[in-house]
Amino acid sequence: FRSWAEEVAFLEFLRLTREIGAAPKIAIRYTREAYISRVDEYARVSLDSNLMYTPTESWCPWDEAGNWRHIDSGLTQNKGYPFSGVVLELKTLSDVPNWIVQLTEDFDLERTGHCKYSNAIWEESIFRGSSSAPVYASDLLVP
Repeated sequence: FRSWAEEVAFLEFLRLTREIGAAPKIAIRYTREAYISRVDEYARVSLDSNLMYTPTESWCPWDEAGNWRHIDSGLTQNKGYPFSGVVLELKTLSDVPNWIVQLTEDFDLERTGHCKYSNAIWEESIFRGSSSAPVYASDLLVP
C-alpha cells in the first residue's frame, strides 16, 4: 500500500464485501492516455480507448485469458450519438480553466455519460446466449 489511508480503505472494502456477500461479475479494462495541466491547480484530460469487459467470478481476472469483449461501439451508447470508440474525460477540482472551455467550444463537445461498468453489464445481459442464439450474439455484430 502507498499509504495508511489506502490500507484502511482496502480493509473497509474487504469488510463490506464480506458483510453483503458481494462478488465480482464483470471486469473492465481499457487503454488510458492522460494529460495533466502544468499551469492549473488541477486539470486533467484523458482519452480511454480499447474498452473491453469480461464476465468473471475472480477478484483477479487479469491473470486469466478471459473472453474479453469490446464495449467501445455506438451499440452500448444507445443514445443516438455518434461514438468514436474513445471516451474523452475533462476533469478539474475547481473552476474550469479557460483552455478547457475553449476546447469544448472549438470541437462542439457535448456532455454525455458513459459508465464503462454499466454499459458492460447492459451488453452482457442483452447478448447472453439462449438455445437458439450463439453464446454471445454480439460477436455477430462485429464487421
